[in-house]
Amino acid sequence: PHHEDAGVRANIHFPERAIEHEQAWLEMIYRYFAGTLGMVIFAITVIAIRTERVNPSIPILLSFLVVGQAMLGMWTVTLKLMPVIVMLHLLGGFTLLALQAVFYCQLKARDNLYFSPSSRSVRLFSVFSFLVVFSQVLLGGWTSSNYAALMCTTLPICEGDWMNYLDWKEA
Repeated sequence: PHHEDAGVRANIHFPERAIEHEQAWLEMIYRYFAGTLGMVIFAITVIAIRTERVNPSIPILLSFLVVGQAMLGMWTVTLKLMPVIVMLHLLGGFTLLALQAVFYCQLKARDNLYFSPSSRSVRLFSVFSFLVVFSQVLLGGWTSSNYAALMCTTLPICEGDWMNYLDWKEA
């Protein structure tokens, strides 16, 4: 609320939900940071398109991903933390980070005259490592977005009857 009386009215109409100023500040700092990151990515995209030194495909993809992340962030709030939306938002954030790292490596590889491709075994190990980490993030994100850790505190048996807690239709 912008004014003190608006906060008082909100507390009167919704007494079970007190205004939490600290939570609001954290949410706004997150939004400012994400907005700044988006503007930086859009600036990089414009520079990449205008100069012929850099391939603009990754910056353009990053720009679309930022817009998608903004939409997922909005849906995360409006759809009341729907697990699928929360998971897509999490994976979108990791994808943003990974694509930024790939773009950075491409820029550095252009400047490095002695860059040599990796051996086949290193590439296979990299793909395997990526799949293991991706699976771990996916499983952890799904557990967290469904608040499953609160339901099943004694993994792997889950209070002796883990099959009854599997509800794929409502997840």
